[in-house]
Amino acid sequence: MKLRALLLALPLFLSGCLFSLNQPVLGPAGDSALFLADDGAYSLFAEAGTLRILKGSEFVSIPAATLSGPGGVLDWSPDGDRILYATLNEGADFGEYAWTLWRVDASPDAAPEVVLRTNAGLARAAFAADGRILVLRIVGESFGLLERLDPATGILEPVADDVISFRLGTDRETLTLIVGETVATLALAHVVRVAGGTNARVELASFVLNEQTLSVYSLLSHSLLWDVDPSGRFVALSVYDQVLVSPAYEDEVTALYLIDTQEATSLRLARTGIAPSFSPDGNSLVYLTSDDGALSYAAVRELTTGATTRVAGSEGAAACSWLGPGVLAVAFEASDDRYRLVRVDLETGEATVLAE
Repeated sequence: MKLRALLLALPLFLSGCLFSLNQPVLGPAGDSALFLADDGAYSLFAEAGTLRILKGSEFVSIPAATLSGPGGVLDWSPDGDRILYATLNEGADFGEYAWTLWRVDASPDAAPEVVLRTNAGLARAAFAADGRILVLRIVGESFGLLERLDPATGILEPVADDVISFRLGTDRETLTLIVGETVATLALAHVVRVAGGTNARVELASFVLNEQTLSVYSLLSHSLLWDVDPSGRFVALSVYDQVLVSPAYEDEVTALYLIDTQEATSLRLARTGIAPSFSPDGNSLVYLTSDDGALSYAAVRELTTGATTRVAGSEGAAACSWLGPGVLAVAFEASDDRYRLVRVDLETGEATVLAE
């Protein structure tokens, strides 16, 4: 798949709503969660299926956790005992959407429970250290509202406004935010760090928030667009390069930048790049890129040396993520709505089909 085709296809699939992709989400014990169809088929854009936990090379099903529309796994609890996932339902009138946030124990006999229903766009959700859930919703035409949800009471407590996206640190308290700001007619975005238990913000980076970049963060899964490494030192960010010329020049594909918050530097890793994801040990960054409009492929950058290698056999990849240190999950379009999910061992080069 070409990156341009991927970026064009996602908004068409999502039909103007914001949602997460059905990618494997790695938990703290090394297991991954995703949805598979009843016959074991895999789709990057799942609209039906059952929640499965990948343990080694075997899938364990949670039969009560199912999809009846677009959906995906969002997060694991810090202890690995619970999984957070969301589903999307379209109303009777086109363009009316309702999101449901579910929590389920990571056990075959578990029954999922609804923790939130909302008509505002659900951009992200993640377990916090105190057992509550951080929820980012897109309300109206503004930037997002970050809230803290108490699952026991259903009460939402405001945390920060004008939030475009967020990431929780490994301590589940430290926040890295992308916040928006409008100065006269210019829209800016700031990447800021907020330590747990404080409201003090430390700015890590900033960039011009052009219409293209704001659009992709309003439409696409944020897992495709940016990531923070486990130590918090590096931030990988996909944005459309901004040229302050009117009429505006529009790139077809996002560029990928690596921000080193310790050295206060930024580096454009790729003129075309998307789906950045740091390895669980924090040593590597994988992302999708392409050469002059050719098929996309996965590339891995070693953060200590800066060496970048192309993942053999990844040509045409539509998504990539980590199954563990040195092990990738790479998705390829197969036919119709079906995709092939492949486990790739970076050390041996061995590729194993997990689902298709």
